[in-house]
Amino acid sequence: MELRWRDVEATLSELLLITDEQRGAFRARIRHLKAVGIPNIPKVGSGTQITYTRDNVVELYMALLIMELGVPPKVAAGLVLNIRSWPYDNPIYGPKDKDFLVIVPTRTKFPISMFLKGEEQMMHYIQSTPDRVFGTLRITDCLRSVDAALMA
Repeated sequence: MELRWRDVEATLSELLLITDEQRGAFRARIRHLKAVGIPNIPKVGSGTQITYTRDNVVELYMALLIMELGVPPKVAAGLVLNIRSWPYDNPIYGPKDKDFLVIVPTRTKFPISMFLKGEEQMMHYIQSTPDRVFGTLRITDCLRSVDAALMA
């Protein structure tokens, strides 16, 4: 599926419930992400129309959600690019179970992140962690949300 930028922006706006008043800040966040490589698209010459894919929308959506946890754009982009590089059952291309990204804030500017496969691993982490504060991103549900929005 090839998308134009207006389709990408409309889909993300719908998923993130962006109002007209929030549109300027929303576009600024996306500009920050583009500057650090999200979405991961090749550079084209001027006058060439850029087309986007579902995976590009997923990357932007996940990075924007991670940023809502207070993670800076560059770090959020790194986390999303890290997800793409996982060699086994890559969640961006079709998970078979509930996959989670757990983000634990630290006193440094880089949070700790880990990939948990399935609800059982997630529940084990919740029950055994000494961390009181952490954020989770349900990767599988992000994919389903993007797919549903693109089909609408």
